[in-house]
Amino acid sequence: MRTIVQKPGRNWLGIAQFGGNIIDATPRNAAGFLVGNDQFEEFILGTNIESSPNYQTVAVLQAGGMDASGACQPAIIRATGPDDLFEIVNASSIIRGLSVGPVPLQYPPSADDVDLPLTFQTDYTLQADQRYVRIDTTLINPTGNDVTLYLAEYISGSGELEIFQSGYGFGEPFITAPCDSCRYVVHAGHEGGAGVSYGVIHEVAETSSVSAVGVAVMLYGRDVLNVATTPEGTHAASPTASPNFTVPANGNLVFTRYFAVG
Repeated sequence: MRTIVQKPGRNWLGIAQFGGNIIDATPRNAAGFLVGNDQFEEFILGTNIESSPNYQTVAVLQAGGMDASGACQPAIIRATGPDDLFEIVNASSIIRGLSVGPVPLQYPPSADDVDLPLTFQTDYTLQADQRYVRIDTTLINPTGNDVTLYLAEYISGSGELEIFQSGYGFGEPFITAPCDSCRYVVHAGHEGGAGVSYGVIHEVAETSSVSAVGVAVMLYGRDVLNVATTPEGTHAASPTASPNFTVPANGNLVFTRYFAVG
């Protein structure tokens, strides 16, 4: 496979206003030639729901290919930057304006435009002869206090693709329920996109999602509906609705996902 990571800085493309994210991908055929049917737009990490990493540097750590001993080494690209507001989606305003039946949706105050004192370092690793990129994001906390947050993933297929999710199959359900096998969102090509598919895969059980206008948002390890219906100000007292990732004081947290191309 071949994939492209966008240059750093403010480079608006689709759902993200910052670079440093995967924006295109296509498989190679059995002979090693690029198929050239790129249908994918991009996906970005949501930090505390309505923020994302503002990657300000993107560097090639390792170009890949044969080393002196003849062993094939992986290609590795690293993107680094601080947390920044995810401008295109003001989740707090959108969610507070919706309701599920008679129940008005809430938004956790701990995720409402909170400036996280974290640095994000994401390594994209592609091994030879593999059809997936391993994505390791290290959340670095230089302060003397623990930082707790939600993590999400905003995924936009954009092309002639259909979303497939565990327990639901094809289609675009507005909200999905969490389950142990809910560990991926797949976009499968159809019509002009036939012959290619994409999967964002992770290891966090009990993940749920919300989808609209072709964009799927996974909330890692949390029930979207539970988080959005817990009364304002009580999320911290509700274990299943409160932030579930902790970056220790003067430490870091590594969060891993995989991006597969079929």
